[in-house]
Amino acid sequence: MLFEDRVFLYASTKSAKFLALLIVVPWVLDLLVHDYVMMPFLDRYVEKVPLAAEMLDVRRSQKIQMIKDLNIEKARFRFEVEIGKSPPLSDEEFWSELREKAVELRDEWRLENRQAFANIWSDMVYGVALFLLMYFNQSKVAMIKFTGYKLLNNISDSGKAFLIILVSDILLGI
Repeated sequence: MLFEDRVFLYASTKSAKFLALLIVVPWVLDLLVHDYVMMPFLDRYVEKVPLAAEMLDVRRSQKIQMIKDLNIEKARFRFEVEIGKSPPLSDEEFWSELREKAVELRDEWRLENRQAFANIWSDMVYGVALFLLMYFNQSKVAMIKFTGYKLLNNISDSGKAFLIILVSDILLGI
Protein backbone atom coordinates (compact mmCIF):
# COMPACT_ATOMS: atom_id res chain seq x y z
CA MET A 1 0.00 0.00 0.00
CA LEU A 2 1.34 3.40 -0.95
CA PHE A 3 2.20 5.98 1.69
CA GLU A 4 -0.38 8.38 0.25
CA ASP A 5 -3.07 5.71 0.49
CA ARG A 6 -2.18 5.01 4.13
CA VAL A 7 -2.35 8.74 4.90
CA PHE A 8 -5.77 8.98 3.22
CA LEU A 9 -7.02 5.89 5.08
CA TYR A 10 -5.85 7.36 8.40
CA ALA A 11 -7.34 10.77 7.61
CA SER A 12 -10.67 9.35 6.46
CA THR A 13 -10.96 7.13 9.56
CA LYS A 14 -10.19 10.01 11.90
CA SER A 15 -12.54 12.28 9.94
CA ALA A 16 -15.40 9.79 10.19
CA LYS A 17 -14.91 9.46 13.94
CA PHE A 18 -14.78 13.23 14.41
CA LEU A 19 -17.87 13.74 12.23
CA ALA A 20 -19.71 11.22 14.40
CA LEU A 21 -18.55 13.16 17.46
CA LEU A 22 -19.70 16.45 15.87
CA ILE A 23 -23.15 14.97 15.36
CA VAL A 24 -23.64 12.95 18.55
CA VAL A 25 -22.28 15.27 21.27
CA PRO A 26 -24.31 18.40 20.38
CA TRP A 27 -27.39 16.27 19.72
CA VAL A 28 -27.17 14.59 23.14
CA LEU A 29 -26.59 17.97 24.81
CA ASP A 30 -29.62 19.36 22.96
CA LEU A 31 -31.76 16.46 24.15
CA LEU A 32 -30.57 16.73 27.75
CA VAL A 33 -31.00 20.50 27.94
CA HIS A 34 -34.47 20.40 26.37
CA ASP A 35 -35.98 17.44 28.22
CA TYR A 36 -34.18 17.44 31.56
CA VAL A 37 -33.30 21.10 32.16
CA MET A 38 -35.57 23.53 30.30
CA MET A 39 -38.92 21.72 30.37
CA PRO A 40 -38.88 20.98 34.15
CA PHE A 41 -37.57 24.51 34.79
CA LEU A 42 -40.33 26.08 32.68
CA ASP A 43 -43.01 23.92 34.29
CA ARG A 44 -41.98 25.13 37.77
CA TYR A 45 -41.24 28.69 36.67
CA VAL A 46 -44.63 29.18 35.00
CA GLU A 47 -46.38 28.10 38.20
CA LYS A 48 -44.47 30.61 40.35
CA VAL A 49 -44.04 33.65 38.10
CA PRO A 50 -47.25 35.13 36.62
CA LEU A 51 -45.35 37.16 34.00
CA ALA A 52 -43.72 34.00 32.63
CA ALA A 53 -47.09 32.27 32.56
CA GLU A 54 -48.52 35.19 30.62
CA MET A 55 -45.58 35.24 28.20
CA LEU A 56 -45.90 31.52 27.44
CA ASP A 57 -49.72 31.55 27.41
CA VAL A 58 -51.92 30.97 24.37
CA ARG A 59 -51.33 33.50 21.57
CA ARG A 60 -54.07 35.27 19.61
CA SER A 61 -53.62 33.10 16.51
CA GLN A 62 -53.76 30.01 18.70
CA LYS A 63 -56.98 31.25 20.29
CA ILE A 64 -58.50 31.65 16.83
CA GLN A 65 -57.45 28.08 16.00
CA MET A 66 -58.97 26.93 19.30
CA ILE A 67 -62.28 28.59 18.37
CA LYS A 68 -62.26 26.76 15.03
CA ASP A 69 -61.50 23.47 16.78
CA LEU A 70 -64.27 24.05 19.31
CA ASN A 71 -66.76 24.81 16.54
CA ILE A 72 -65.79 21.53 14.88
CA GLU A 73 -66.20 19.75 18.21
CA LYS A 74 -69.65 21.34 18.65
CA ALA A 75 -70.66 20.16 15.20
CA ARG A 76 -69.32 16.67 15.99
CA PHE A 77 -71.43 16.47 19.16
CA ARG A 78 -74.56 17.51 17.26
CA PHE A 79 -73.81 15.12 14.40
CA GLU A 80 -73.32 12.16 16.75
CA VAL A 81 -76.66 12.93 18.40
CA GLU A 82 -78.38 13.20 14.99
CA ILE A 83 -77.10 9.85 13.74
CA GLY A 84 -77.86 8.18 17.06
CA LYS A 85 -74.27 7.39 17.95
CA SER A 86 -74.53 9.20 21.29
CA PRO A 87 -77.51 10.03 23.49
CA PRO A 88 -78.86 13.58 23.44
CA LEU A 89 -77.06 15.85 25.89
CA SER A 90 -78.68 18.50 28.03
CA ASP A 91 -77.40 22.04 27.59
CA GLU A 92 -75.43 21.78 30.82
CA GLU A 93 -73.79 18.49 29.77
CA PHE A 94 -73.08 19.87 26.31
CA TRP A 95 -71.36 22.99 27.66
CA SER A 96 -69.50 20.91 30.23
CA GLU A 97 -68.11 18.66 27.47
CA LEU A 98 -67.21 21.71 25.39
CA ARG A 99 -65.52 23.36 28.39
CA GLU A 100 -63.44 20.20 28.97
CA LYS A 101 -62.37 20.23 25.34
CA ALA A 102 -61.46 23.95 25.58
CA VAL A 103 -59.33 23.34 28.67
CA GLU A 104 -57.64 20.41 26.95
CA LEU A 105 -56.86 22.53 23.88
CA ARG A 106 -55.57 25.39 26.05
CA ASP A 107 -53.23 23.04 27.91
CA GLU A 108 -51.96 21.58 24.62
CA TRP A 109 -51.18 25.05 23.25
CA ARG A 110 -49.47 26.11 26.48
CA LEU A 111 -47.30 22.99 26.39
CA GLU A 112 -46.47 23.65 22.74
CA ASN A 113 -45.43 27.23 23.59
CA ARG A 114 -43.20 26.01 26.43
CA GLN A 115 -41.62 23.42 24.16
CA ALA A 116 -40.96 26.05 21.51
CA PHE A 117 -39.27 28.29 24.09
CA ALA A 118 -37.20 25.36 25.38
CA ASN A 119 -36.25 24.49 21.77
CA ILE A 120 -34.74 27.95 21.32
CA TRP A 121 -32.44 27.50 24.31
CA SER A 122 -31.53 23.90 23.57
CA ASP A 123 -30.74 24.81 19.95
CA MET A 124 -28.44 27.56 21.22
CA VAL A 125 -26.66 24.99 23.39
CA TYR A 126 -26.38 22.76 20.30
CA GLY A 127 -24.81 25.59 18.30
CA VAL A 128 -22.39 26.57 21.07
CA ALA A 129 -21.32 22.94 21.59
CA LEU A 130 -20.76 22.49 17.86
CA PHE A 131 -18.78 25.73 17.67
CA LEU A 132 -16.62 24.80 20.66
CA LEU A 133 -15.92 21.33 19.30
CA MET A 134 -14.87 22.78 15.97
CA TYR A 135 -12.86 25.63 17.53
CA PHE A 136 -10.85 23.45 19.90
CA ASN A 137 -10.28 20.71 17.30
CA GLN A 138 -9.18 22.76 14.32
CA SER A 139 -6.66 20.13 13.23
CA LYS A 140 -9.45 17.56 12.97
CA VAL A 141 -11.59 20.04 11.05
CA ALA A 142 -8.66 20.48 8.66
CA MET A 143 -8.49 16.69 8.35
CA ILE A 144 -12.19 16.62 7.43
CA LYS A 145 -11.53 19.27 4.79
CA PHE A 146 -8.62 17.22 3.44
CA THR A 147 -10.73 14.06 3.31
CA GLY A 148 -13.60 15.89 1.64
CA TYR A 149 -11.25 17.42 -0.90
CA LYS A 150 -9.72 14.02 -1.70
CA LEU A 151 -13.14 12.40 -2.02
CA LEU A 152 -14.64 15.14 -4.19
CA ASN A 153 -11.50 15.40 -6.32
CA ASN A 154 -11.91 11.77 -7.43
CA ILE A 155 -15.57 12.15 -8.46
CA SER A 156 -16.57 13.08 -12.01
CA ASP A 157 -18.43 16.32 -12.74
CA SER A 158 -21.73 14.50 -13.23
CA GLY A 159 -21.19 12.73 -9.90
CA LYS A 160 -20.59 16.07 -8.21
CA ALA A 161 -23.77 17.47 -9.75
CA PHE A 162 -25.67 14.43 -8.50
CA LEU A 163 -24.29 14.93 -4.97
CA ILE A 164 -25.25 18.62 -5.01
CA ILE A 165 -28.80 17.77 -6.08
CA LEU A 166 -29.02 14.95 -3.52
CA VAL A 167 -27.82 17.12 -0.63
CA SER A 168 -30.10 20.01 -1.59
CA ASP A 169 -33.09 17.65 -1.83
CA ILE A 170 -32.31 16.21 1.59
CA LEU A 171 -31.85 19.61 3.22
CA LEU A 172 -34.80 21.31 1.55
CA GLY A 173 -37.10 18.31 1.68
CA ILE A 174 -38.23 18.63 -1.91
